[in-house]
Amino acid sequence: MGPRDFRAVITLSSMAVLALILCAPWILPYGYVNGLSGHPGVIDFQYVWNEMDPLSAVAYWIGDILCHQQAERSLVMNGSQMPVCVRDLFIIIGFVIGCVSFLIRRYELKVRGTAIFFMIVLTILLTDHTFQSITGIDLPISRAITGTLMGIASAFLLELCIQIQYTSRFGC
Repeated sequence: MGPRDFRAVITLSSMAVLALILCAPWILPYGYVNGLSGHPGVIDFQYVWNEMDPLSAVAYWIGDILCHQQAERSLVMNGSQMPVCVRDLFIIIGFVIGCVSFLIRRYELKVRGTAIFFMIVLTILLTDHTFQSITGIDLPISRAITGTLMGIASAFLLELCIQIQYTSRFGC
């Protein structure tokens, strides 16, 4: 598999996950999922997912593993809480945007510049997260912006690894 094929697989997979997450609340009856608040890395609501259709169950199961799913930090569509919070949704959206841009046009990335870009975005995201946690101020637009930037920065980091892997004799 060449670099273009690898980029296509990652891009299409990311788009499929995003579509699944966006569609899940619309597949379910109005207001089916509400009041979730769990912990990332823990399956908190398996009993709820067992009662769903397979597509929605997969979307919410992914969210259950990857996200805290706090109701007050999640968007509501079709009367149901989204499978992931605002920040995580926009991280996925940003990642898809970044992957699509590298699939359409190849940019030559430099290790130092990409690392600095990633670290700046990560610092901004962590500062926003910490500020909102300490002050209790709820700024969904800020979470959406920092999430989108983090997704794009993550796509840049992945693209850098792809470029290193396919241009180096020794691999990544």
